Amino acid sequence: MNPITRTKVTIDTAGAKVISWNLTEGYNNGAPIEFYIDWARSGGDWTEVAGPLTDVCTYTDAPRYNWNKDRDLYYRLRFTDNAGQEHVGQPAKAGDGFLNKHDWLIFREILRKECLLLSKYTGMPGEFLRRKHWGVKCPICLDYDTEEVVDGNCAACLGTRFVGGYYESIAMNVMEQKHPVTDKKTEATGSLGTMDDQSITVRALAFPMQDSMDLWTNTANNDRYIIRKITPIVSFKGIIISVLMDLQKSPYTDIVYDAPVDISSQTDNITPGLDNGWRGNLDDEY
Repeated sequence: MNPITRTKVTIDTAGAKVISWNLTEGYNNGAPIEFYIDWARSGGDWTEVAGPLTDVCTYTDAPRYNWNKDRDLYYRLRFTDNAGQEHVGQPAKAGDGFLNKHDWLIFREILRKECLLLSKYTGMPGEFLRRKHWGVKCPICLDYDTEEVVDGNCAACLGTRFVGGYYESIAMNVMEQKHPVTDKKTEATGSLGTMDDQSITVRALAFPMQDSMDLWTNTANNDRYIIRKITPIVSFKGIIISVLMDLQKSPYTDIVYDAPVDISSQTDNITPGLDNGWRGNLDDEY
């Protein structure tokens, strides 16, 4: 059975292709996986565009998106497991690659406005960390029989079952929505003591693929939030553009604060220049 369950290609705010993927829940290769990414035009030969990529779940193909040339681009993921067997994922086309030119221009304008809304002038700068659901299983804290985590504060897996706990952080601005913020103390049983239950709802772009139990960090104060629920709010022709995320603040004693966050990766959703370059190449697009 092919462990590659999903490959998704989206177009980011700078016009680059963002390839994200999932493997079978709990997949254990026994060693770090080296991924390779190939691309091809419809009906053409596959060409390797990236690899080896180790311990990652997303890759950005930086060349700028051009409607006239890139409409038929497909990407696929492949890797060779620890037993020497090669696995190749199903080819994936960018989500907006199925739109005609008129619809694509509408989609691009909606995305541009969402990016402006989440720029550094109105949004909160942060870093997104995707939780590991597959990889090298923790050699320290898993139960021998059930392979369940027995130490939620394990320094090796951060309570996720897999070594490292989370993938490398990705810059992600959000905007807090008008939503009642709970700020109450609750008495917990056992050794947890008193917990400070704070939660907020934020708006964010829908890529890279977010999931419940992933982590978002406010880079202004290093507060860390667990994503509890994701609700699509803006879409066009079935393509989800932005979502609402219900975030629950983690106490400062939580092991998630040990997950490394690369603040240097923090970039704004809107880069300096003429409208982020959206208008600069119209002669090539019309």
